Amino acid sequence: MLCAHHALTAHGAAVSVIREYAETPPQVGFAPVGDVKIPATDSDDDIKAAYEETFRVMTRHYLGNAIWIDPIMKGEYEPELMEFFEKNKIKITKEDIRLIGEPVDFIGMNTYTAGTVCAAGSVSPAAGFEQTAMDWEITPDALYWLPRFL
Repeated sequence: MLCAHHALTAHGAAVSVIREYAETPPQVGFAPVGDVKIPATDSDDDIKAAYEETFRVMTRHYLGNAIWIDPIMKGEYEPELMEFFEKNKIKITKEDIRLIGEPVDFIGMNTYTAGTVCAAGSVSPAAGFEQTAMDWEITPDALYWLPRFL
């Protein structure tokens, strides 16, 4: 998590430098790898469960959207992440948060795979799809659901 925090502060610093030194007004954004969950059915309950799982705070998994998206787009870490930082004696300053929250013009998402979620609470990996070189299933529905959830 400390590494993720440093990556985010470096991103914010880069945004500032690009905007300061660009000869023409730049379009600056970021494109993290996002972990998306897709609903098992089109029911409102399954869609809500998939949304919540997509943005669930994970402190032991670097693909969690709350780690990468919230600090930049909301200008703050989720309370669960702040508790994790405090518990692990990782100091997050107001200046860090200001820097991370430098405004961006767009967000791109690198997403290839998705797990399936139902309101009953089960999460299962995608199955029956071609795989990337990293053995990630190429799940076309991920390209629909992640932008919809953003």
